[in-house]
Amino acid sequence: MMSMVHELCPEAAILWFNAFGWLFKQQRVNAAGHQVSVKGKATNVPANLWPCQDDAIGQVFEAIHDGHDLVVDKSRQMGVTVLISGIFNWWFLYQPASVFLVMSEKEALVDNPDDPYSIFWKLDYINDRLAWWAKPDIRHPKRLLLTNKSNGSTILGRATTADTGRGGALLAALIDEAASIAELEAIKTALADATSCRIANSTPKGPGVYSDMVYDGSWPVLQMPWWNHPEKGRGRELAYDEAIGEVYVTSPFYEHRVKRAGGRLTAEIAQELDMKHQMAGSSFFDQVHVLRQKAQHATDPLSVCQLGISTDLHEDDWLRYIAGHAKPDPLTATLKDIDLTTNGNLSLWIDLEDSRKGMRPPQRMTYAIGADVGQGQNASHSVASIFAIEMGRKVGELVDASINPHEFSRTLALLGLWFGGATRIPLLNIEANGPGLTVIRQLQRLYYPRIMRRLTKGPSNAKQGEKLGWFSSVATKQDLLQAYRAALSTDSFINPSRPALVEASKYVRYANGSIGPGRLEHESADARATHGDRVIADGLAWMAAQSLGAQSHAEDIPPPEGSAAADELILQRLEEKARGGKSNTRAKHGGASITWRGSKGGRRW
Repeated sequence: MMSMVHELCPEAAILWFNAFGWLFKQQRVNAAGHQVSVKGKATNVPANLWPCQDDAIGQVFEAIHDGHDLVVDKSRQMGVTVLISGIFNWWFLYQPASVFLVMSEKEALVDNPDDPYSIFWKLDYINDRLAWWAKPDIRHPKRLLLTNKSNGSTILGRATTADTGRGGALLAALIDEAASIAELEAIKTALADATSCRIANSTPKGPGVYSDMVYDGSWPVLQMPWWNHPEKGRGRELAYDEAIGEVYVTSPFYEHRVKRAGGRLTAEIAQELDMKHQMAGSSFFDQVHVLRQKAQHATDPLSVCQLGISTDLHEDDWLRYIAGHAKPDPLTATLKDIDLTTNGNLSLWIDLEDSRKGMRPPQRMTYAIGADVGQGQNASHSVASIFAIEMGRKVGELVDASINPHEFSRTLALLGLWFGGATRIPLLNIEANGPGLTVIRQLQRLYYPRIMRRLTKGPSNAKQGEKLGWFSSVATKQDLLQAYRAALSTDSFINPSRPALVEASKYVRYANGSIGPGRLEHESADARATHGDRVIADGLAWMAAQSLGAQSHAEDIPPPEGSAAADELILQRLEEKARGGKSNTRAKHGGASITWRGSKGGRRW
């Protein structure tokens, strides 16, 4: 009988797999790229590892030996579960006192003696075919337990619950099909103290915790794409998709699968083959259009800046004065008091113009602002999205994770006063839930004049009145995001912000019917409510823009400040006032109204 302790190196494990490993095979890919059934004795085949599988064994071995985590991002049927559990099995067979844990979504997927898909069935299949001289005293005394009486090693099996892996000590743990596990975040935490080697393995199922593990850089990543399969990748070559600006790998097998699925950019192909997390599973936004917007419209900002005020006045007093509510003191304040500094929280995709009131966005445009409020303190972002109606384009994005709701209200007021535009000040649409209500109340104290209102209903669905801001519920959020999704799909809302489009690609439908970022699906409703993000801000900006509507005639748009036409307009108004005209004028824009105060109000536009 051979020694029960093998040399501890990946080459020994690879040699063992090729010499003693057997696989149960049901399909193969023929030369034409079609999957065909395997029958009879041909279902029992020696392992004969592929080059990419040799590399995968090396990386899994290293993770166990050196004690670090690993996430495996794979296409379907790449043999990864067999490889990882097989490495556990090799260690279990020939290295003393080794304890491993294997987990999957359901207990039957871990150990079912009648199911070839279950992990323990695969291990039994290999171990039962070992030669007598290579086989220690292995026992499978009950479900979810393999023991090696020769060296004291153990492989445990568990269905995944939030507490799986808590307590005990493990050499390594496998979380199989991790993207399907609702409690994945809790399991990661529970296993952290039990083992230094957590291995998560899965095909993608859409945005979520597993997707973040693959992309956020916190875990080493092993990728196992379909084109490294010796049969599926036969005849592979590069192709180019002009619609979304993407280079991709194709082969006869791939083209056949694409045709069968009804298209390359389907959730099936994204999930089973292309490892595109955002396009797989329950994504809410049409990923084809999100990718197209990224390819055709996403660009770096023309400028990144920070708005501030250089004045002896208190910031609140300055904002009230500019908004049209002067104090009785002989104070002066102008938009020239606004300072622009570089490398701030405001990204702009529009050129600024030099006017008599300083550098500002073009004043002939009509702007709408959507705002989503976070808690600040680097816990969640507060975001403002600025949309130019005539351009059909987002032109500004303010994102700040450190700002608290009170400070954000001042920032929004300053942003609106500075942007100005054809309506003199943009209509602001702000989420009224959670910290958003605090911001709305503070904006009222600052006399910000244009906050979007919503109708409220009383008993028997009767109209009750109006309230400021947009209130988020499952129904209203779905309406908001469906309208924004349609606008992205038709380019009615052109979004140049790459981070905003990436966030949109991670939105999913939750099991309860609501919509939000995949990583927050299993958070409480309160936790979701305090999460500010770009997607909601963009949706709110689009809602405000729809309320305003585009300016229908060029003559309705005021001439640029400082121009001869603007000076003539000022003279006309002065003459009207001298003839006894009213000091207050009221202008309406798409159902939203604002009163501009004359000499008694203190603010002169």
